[in-house]
Amino acid sequence: MRVQWLAVGLLIGCGVGEKDTSAMRSLALEVSSAADQHEASVAEAPDVEVCRTERERYDAKVRPMLERMAAMSGEMPCCTMCMGTSVGGSGCMSMMEELERYGGVACGAPEMSSNRLETSRHCLAMRTFAQRQMQQASPMPRTTSSGPMKPPCPR
Repeated sequence: MRVQWLAVGLLIGCGVGEKDTSAMRSLALEVSSAADQHEASVAEAPDVEVCRTERERYDAKVRPMLERMAAMSGEMPCCTMCMGTSVGGSGCMSMMEELERYGGVACGAPEMSSNRLETSRHCLAMRTFAQRQMQQASPMPRTTSSGPMKPPCPR
């Protein structure tokens, strides 16, 4: 629940054109679903080789979705809009950056328990990022009585 509220608080200012909101929400939902499927598949993987094969399948499925989302959003990072504020002290990490990071470590441990734990962490991050995109793509007022809304910045 805390992650959901954090996601809602972080999303609003990272630009999606109104004509793309439905497509953005749809893609974000597909990414979230793919993360769910990937997590379940890795949980059942009997060994590291099957885990790596599943990770490659997942990447091939999700990467094009993220590229389409980035093209639709103009990919203006929240950190730029919030004047350099970083999330969790580690900089602004986009969904693609998370996918890249995961690709470098996924299924790299000799024991499957560590690989499953990393996959669960990654899939939670991707679902959270997808939720942010879905929230961001929801119709919201862009002005207040005192002028344009400023995006909330994570603290």
